[in-house]
Amino acid sequence: MIEDNFLDDFPRFRAHCDRVRYVGETCPIDNKVYPGISTDIPPHVLEEIYFKIEYLMGCDIQPLFTFMRLTVEGEYIPHQAHNDADMAQWTFLLYLNRDDHCDGGTDFVRHVEGRDLEAWPTDHSIPEKWEIVEKCEMRENRACIFQAEKMHRAQPLGGFGKTKEDGRLVLVCFFNANPISH
Repeated sequence: MIEDNFLDDFPRFRAHCDRVRYVGETCPIDNKVYPGISTDIPPHVLEEIYFKIEYLMGCDIQPLFTFMRLTVEGEYIPHQAHNDADMAQWTFLLYLNRDDHCDGGTDFVRHVEGRDLEAWPTDHSIPEKWEIVEKCEMRENRACIFQAEKMHRAQPLGGFGKTKEDGRLVLVCFFNANPISH
């Protein structure tokens, strides 16, 4: 699911993102430290994000971990092709780059031999072992929601830009969905 113009006041939030430090955080779900992470997200922005996800999903959600991730040129994440199934049922991405600095997006991939999970331990960071089945192109203030079990990778591999103002910047929310009970 892709939704453009997601946040009502994107320029204000983006200005906030330019002031934040991206030093890294320990994920409460897997207890691993991830570099380039910040959880400094204003409460009113979190409320808007969660409200709009619930509206788009048509159900209540349970946010588990929400953060921003900065990846500048030359930074390679440990597992390029991966899924988020250990984190939650669903993944929400919000591209925070300004239009001038948008590049790539998110590729949804499958292993060329059709053995995603079996091949993952050895092939996760070998690009030619994964074929693209869908793409979400990066656009300013574009949101993408997908099932966390889908294999995907950030594009371009190795990030881009040099600073938090022009590097690859996304907001991620791992969440579970709960049917609305009446």
